[in-house]
Amino acid sequence: MKNNLIACLFLFVAGSSYAQLSKHQFVIGGFGNFSYSDQKTKFGYFNETTKLTAFDVSADGGYFIINGLCAGLRFTGSLNKIKQQSTNASYTINSNGGPADTMFSVTQTEYLSKIYSYGFSPFVRYYFLKATHKINVIAEANYTHSFDASGYTSASQSVSYINGNAPPQLNINTNTTLAKTQSNALGIQAGPAIFFDPKVSMEVLFGWQYLTGHNITTNSFTIGLGFHAYLNKL
Repeated sequence: MKNNLIACLFLFVAGSSYAQLSKHQFVIGGFGNFSYSDQKTKFGYFNETTKLTAFDVSADGGYFIINGLCAGLRFTGSLNKIKQQSTNASYTINSNGGPADTMFSVTQTEYLSKIYSYGFSPFVRYYFLKATHKINVIAEANYTHSFDASGYTSASQSVSYINGNAPPQLNINTNTTLAKTQSNALGIQAGPAIFFDPKVSMEVLFGWQYLTGHNITTNSFTIGLGFHAYLNKL
């Protein structure tokens, strides 16, 4: 019984399949990713909460130049939202050689950021194993040019009490910034492609991306999950 199970597993991994990776065939598909994080920081009289929401989606199409080698174009879109709120309290004593003055102040700050981005990414990918494998190995190189639109809003409010008797001093500041930028990125990724049937595969790709734009340089490690459909020759 054990030997039969091992034999079945081997046939699934390396057995006969009909993945369509031949010259002149087409492939279409896409990736998607959603993440949400909630971070809280507390240090002395300082409290801060940060909420980050990110959504990324892409769709692509490719053409097999030769068996196993595919070139294509990918469309990418993303939304990143950050909301940050903080409260800070401080207590100071100033004497300056005379009667001591005491001041207690509380500052509340809220920061909101939204970044929309879309771009185009030519890519080249190679399938290392023959079409007779239900699990193949993919390596891809890509270049992405993105257009970004961002908005930042910050508001702070502080209340100060001097000597505990004088009327409190209230200060309110707000600031809004809008910007449009462009960025360029080079990326590589690799991982397994699992073929459920001859025309549909699921991919789990691990990668690295180097991005530059608007005086910012970013190195990122990525994990992506995607699905692709392989079409017949024209």
